[in-house]
Amino acid sequence: MVSVEELVPSFQRPKGCKGKYAAWLPPPSDPPDLFAIAAILMARSGAYHHVQESIEPKQSSATPRVLRVCEKRRRVARASGAWWRSHFHGKSNHYDLTLMPPFSVRLAWRAVLDAAGISKTGAFIPDSVPVFQELARDAEPPSWWMAALMLLMIADEASADIGFLDANAERSDVLFRLFMTIKHLEDPKEDHKRYTLSHANPDVICVLPKSRTPSLGCTMRSMSHHLAALPPQGLARARWIAPLWSANDDPRANKPLNLLLVPYPYSVSSKDFRSISAGGFSSPRPAQARFSARPGVEAPTKDLDAFVFFVNDLINRAEADLGEIHGLVFPELALSARIFKRVLDDCRANRPNMEMLAAGLHEMVDEKADGRSEAREGNWSALVVFGKNTAGSQVRAAVRDIREKHHRWVLTQEQIATYSLGAALDASQTWAEALDIFSRSLSVVTLRNHLTVTTLICEDLARVDPAQELVRAIGPNLILALLMDGPQLQTRWPGRYAGVLAEDPGSSVLTFTSLGLIERTNATRLFEQSRCIGLWRDDRGAKGIHIPPDYHAIALSLTAHKIEEYTLDGRSDGVNAEMLRLSGIVPIKSSQPTPAWIR
Repeated sequence: MVSVEELVPSFQRPKGCKGKYAAWLPPPSDPPDLFAIAAILMARSGAYHHVQESIEPKQSSATPRVLRVCEKRRRVARASGAWWRSHFHGKSNHYDLTLMPPFSVRLAWRAVLDAAGISKTGAFIPDSVPVFQELARDAEPPSWWMAALMLLMIADEASADIGFLDANAERSDVLFRLFMTIKHLEDPKEDHKRYTLSHANPDVICVLPKSRTPSLGCTMRSMSHHLAALPPQGLARARWIAPLWSANDDPRANKPLNLLLVPYPYSVSSKDFRSISAGGFSSPRPAQARFSARPGVEAPTKDLDAFVFFVNDLINRAEADLGEIHGLVFPELALSARIFKRVLDDCRANRPNMEMLAAGLHEMVDEKADGRSEAREGNWSALVVFGKNTAGSQVRAAVRDIREKHHRWVLTQEQIATYSLGAALDASQTWAEALDIFSRSLSVVTLRNHLTVTTLICEDLARVDPAQELVRAIGPNLILALLMDGPQLQTRWPGRYAGVLAEDPGSSVLTFTSLGLIERTNATRLFEQSRCIGLWRDDRGAKGIHIPPDYHAIALSLTAHKIEEYTLDGRSDGVNAEMLRLSGIVPIKSSQPTPAWIR
């Protein structure tokens, strides 16, 4: 049916039988492991698109190939999942806990093993059923399809709220989530485990927690509420950053999330773009040269404090109006590594209300084994989530994740004219960003218990693979698209692609660019004048975010609304999903003279 070794090479199984596959006779004890197997079987067989929900067990149908899920099966899945996550045994150390699959899982697992050709003694039976088989129009679906579907449904229900913490949950659920988080996401000894909850072969499938279930389309993404089936790690890896504390301990849990958008740099020079013809960046195609972009002026070390002071003044001005600022956001290529670190350290030490920091970087600093450091140019997204202050601690906990861009920015002749970059780049050529794309990853951070946030960098928003496959599977509540672009009008490309993600998986999307390229575009007088630095897109439509002249930032208020979502088999999430909607836009002006080197 399918290669056991290919799917899961590392499961630990009890011994005692002589058959080759005797170790596979008991079902996996961890729900994400079973989910991985069931998801692969449903996807490779094509069984998932035969799934339909129904009320009655034997509702008549003109199409026999339908895999009909009645309310009785949904109740079995919910009850079995709840039983599974609350029945475990072991020591107090979470690594030693062992979950106990319910009888319904063992029954369905046996049906799948029968189809796979594995006998009750663990021997292989040659006449196993192929995973995919083309069915006649009037044929009944293979019997193991429903068994695999029930395994997927039960594993998903058993994994309710994995990756999140909730102090008001039942004690057994809290222990279960801590067990799964510590065992798979926060084990420093096995870093790769942070990219999957499952022991399944990561070269075949990865599994992570999930925020949104798409309401449109018939895909594997619509088959689950709590777990996401992700592509092999070689294609791209998603990292789930678990919450640093339970939101129920925080009075901000049910308040709006206030973000401060700083569209820095405020001006861009053509000298910030330069041709790269050596150092391994030369292209064999003469029509596509390479360039690097380093907008803004790097401050002298003594002036770094001036920049931090400037940012703090903006935060203070915003808090004077909104009360609190919970997130600070800079666009693509906005900061150097040095400036970013200073802003991060200041927020960590002096801003107890700050929950997250997102910024695009044009420089990274690599620490060498001998203690030296080396700076290198590039294009990165930095995403930080802060913990709360704890007794006896002077500095808050913080998890920082910096990832590379997935696609190169390509400047066409038309774009060079639009941004007036002809003085720096030959307009007769097409220019590609000088990037080495070595690692493709995506980070999802959790805030306030059930709120998830991720970032995309410019072209990553427009390209279908690989970032969007990860984004659509996990369904973060908020996507911050950090851009170095012109005005964020609904008719332009960011608005079109943001609309796609707002529909599937249903995320709220903010596209955000610096003021620099907008001003260069406006100066050409080739297009309608605009100071639209951002575009907000949610389930109610799109809203442009304009910054008035002589203002330095925009403060946004985002309010979470509970909504109900359904899987293809008809399971409700119990009105547990959240949709972020825009509830306020406030322009912010610095009260102090802007440092001379900030432009």
